[in-house]
Amino acid sequence: MTEAGAAAAPTGAGEGGSSQYMFVFQVKRTEADIEGSFLTKSGTLGAAAARAETDFALTHSPTSVSELVTESLTTVRIPIAEAMMKMVPSDVHKSVAAKTTEKAGPTIVLSGRARLNMTASRVAASINGTLVGTMSGQGSVLLRDLFSDVQPLSSLISNGHIKTSEMQQLGQLLKKNTNSEANDYRELADAMSLSIKARVDVPFELIPVKYSNWGTHQAVMAVYDARVVRLSTAPSGAPVESSVGTIIWYDDPAHDAAILRVEPIMQHIYDSSWEMTEKLVFEPVTNLTKSVMRVPVGYNGSGYALSAAVNDTPVSFDAPTLEAILAACLAAELSPSQCAECTDALATPSVEASMEYAPSIANALSAFSAYTMPYRVDGTPVVTPTGIKMVQSESWRAEASRSIMHADDCDGSACNAVAIIRFAEHLLRTTPADVIRDFKTLRAVANSIGAHYVYGTTVLAANAGNAAAVNEQAKTLAGHAIAMALPKPSFLVALDRGALSSIAGVPLEVRGEVTEARFDALYPRDLVDRMPEAEQKYFASFETLKANRFALPDYGLQPLSMEGTTYASSRMYTHDADERSKREEWYAMDKKVAASLSPNITRTHKALDAGERSGHHAFYESQVEIGVSMQHNLFTSAVLRKHGQASAQYRFARSEMNAAGASPKQLATGDYAAVPLWRADDALGATIDLANAEAAANVMPMRAGPHQLDAAEVDNLRQSVAVLKTLHQHLIDNKLGPIEKTGANAPTSHETHHVFSFASLVQNPKAIEAFVETITRAGGVTGTVSGLHEKKDVLPGVAVGGDRAQLGRFVTVSLHVPVA
Repeated sequence: MTEAGAAAAPTGAGEGGSSQYMFVFQVKRTEADIEGSFLTKSGTLGAAAARAETDFALTHSPTSVSELVTESLTTVRIPIAEAMMKMVPSDVHKSVAAKTTEKAGPTIVLSGRARLNMTASRVAASINGTLVGTMSGQGSVLLRDLFSDVQPLSSLISNGHIKTSEMQQLGQLLKKNTNSEANDYRELADAMSLSIKARVDVPFELIPVKYSNWGTHQAVMAVYDARVVRLSTAPSGAPVESSVGTIIWYDDPAHDAAILRVEPIMQHIYDSSWEMTEKLVFEPVTNLTKSVMRVPVGYNGSGYALSAAVNDTPVSFDAPTLEAILAACLAAELSPSQCAECTDALATPSVEASMEYAPSIANALSAFSAYTMPYRVDGTPVVTPTGIKMVQSESWRAEASRSIMHADDCDGSACNAVAIIRFAEHLLRTTPADVIRDFKTLRAVANSIGAHYVYGTTVLAANAGNAAAVNEQAKTLAGHAIAMALPKPSFLVALDRGALSSIAGVPLEVRGEVTEARFDALYPRDLVDRMPEAEQKYFASFETLKANRFALPDYGLQPLSMEGTTYASSRMYTHDADERSKREEWYAMDKKVAASLSPNITRTHKALDAGERSGHHAFYESQVEIGVSMQHNLFTSAVLRKHGQASAQYRFARSEMNAAGASPKQLATGDYAAVPLWRADDALGATIDLANAEAAANVMPMRAGPHQLDAAEVDNLRQSVAVLKTLHQHLIDNKLGPIEKTGANAPTSHETHHVFSFASLVQNPKAIEAFVETITRAGGVTGTVSGLHEKKDVLPGVAVGGDRAQLGRFVTVSLHVPVA
């Protein structure tokens, strides 16, 4: 263990009172003057950006702390979580607490692996012009490096920190010539290993903030005066704050050595995954794969993690707020009575109820993304001599969204949807029955998609960069990511089909125990026991499962997409030819109506399963890989690890196993195979578990509490709601107008549904007004606007004003647009 420099001795610490620790520091943020350059030299709309808040969190922090950091010093205070304190064994805390140190003040022991993490943001524009926040870079630093730094001995000698006489003593110990000059000692010091160089106190640390896949610094954070303070309560009840005198950094060499082994394992997984893509080739885009992702911390602080870990991204809202938003999103899909039937039927993990309601729940998760996360392509503005340029660069941020006012690309909306399903499952497992009743929608999510689907972030090829820009005539394909849910029976059959096959003449695996282990992983006994008693018999074995109607591709559970780049139907394929033909006609009409109402700031609902090419999805060409949580039973199963078949990422293939990829139709009809992209055994799995747990503890968590609106934003929201109320009245007046009253033949109408992101309601009232003008000018449009009631439609926990009044709203517009 090593010590950090002492601070001033504390005063007035209360004995016997409650206490906690706070990490306090001052910080500056230095970066290019993007906003100034844009105003003077111009640039594209996508490049327009200005500095916004920075989020900070420590290892294991449950929430982040947000501050607007500029070139002036800003003080940041972050509570030290109990989980971070527990990184140090309790016996070490006790032994140090009883020890009298030479330095003034009390002593605290912190793990040498504890970190300060940060995410910088900018204000920018989403693809439809909504003013949003966007992640501009991430950074991380070991806490101990904010107090001291390792310096070469030669530098310390030159600066007079180490006397020549001290070096002479070192030379004697090393049996070197003690008559050498001081310069020789510096050369001797430079030849020594890092372990015997010196760690010295430093007044500040510079931390680069980088944009994920791009090594260039987006900003530099300068941290000054880092210290730990103790918050306590005096016997009188008065709060007391005192500085900690000494920090002792705890190191566990055995733990360090164990976690260090993960780096060659990651390299092995990357190499073997790439080898798999060369054997099982996705011909349209041969390099469309992602086994490892770039992150701020990652495994052993390497800056890399397995990309499947994106499925463990924390949620961006607390349970009550998630419940409120999801209930509103589901109400946009189902009538009030249907919503009640849905949540009642899914009070248990019923497969029958899941067949009926899971598609609507997946639709609601797409609506959730449309409401909470405007779409903005990954990338960042850069300053050039001629102006500001937007450079696109993929970035799996793999962290909770900074706020409901922030935008992200397809991967961000995908991992947010996955996070909700995982959170719902966790809530159901850990919440008493009498409390979980308050979270009926989250319970329904857990008992449908969570119980009967393999869900995760899916890498696929699409004909455009986002679902709002569908281009079925595209000659090239784009990489895309969605949250996708595959029926467990279908996925088990696909894995079994892959297990029976060979790649390049080499059999993939032994069946039998592996197949049954996968069945047990997807349908563990505790899940089956919670199902309705009449359904439990269907899940006795893999063979029993395959024989039941809900496992049949045409009539059973269906694959579901939860598209994040537009508000979209979860249906991926329609089996009935007549119904599919009708949906193709609907799609063609919808394109015409959408064009007549464009451009606008809404997120317009789309049904993409039937496009211009009969039988083909309008947007998705082929799903290539799916990743699941690193906590998923398919990875943690002891039996699968024993056989070296544990994995959290799978590659889709044609049934013949002669090429990678599976179209939406193939997924729906069960005409595909699946194989692990990489595999882990007991030893690899244990090391990955260790490294993944530490990496997860350093993922930036959500902010605490609802988003705070300033006075101007509150006024903008009121303007948006007011103009939407006029639209609602206009639509009602049209419905009661002379065409309907006289019974004259009205023109055929096409129904469209629209969702406003909360950011657009708050930041873009003029764009809302323009949408209303477009509808009123169209003539003959009827419909309704929902979510405008002053009390019952307010969503708690979303946003508050200066008076702390709840201001969250989920507003939808349903239109019947006349068409010839």
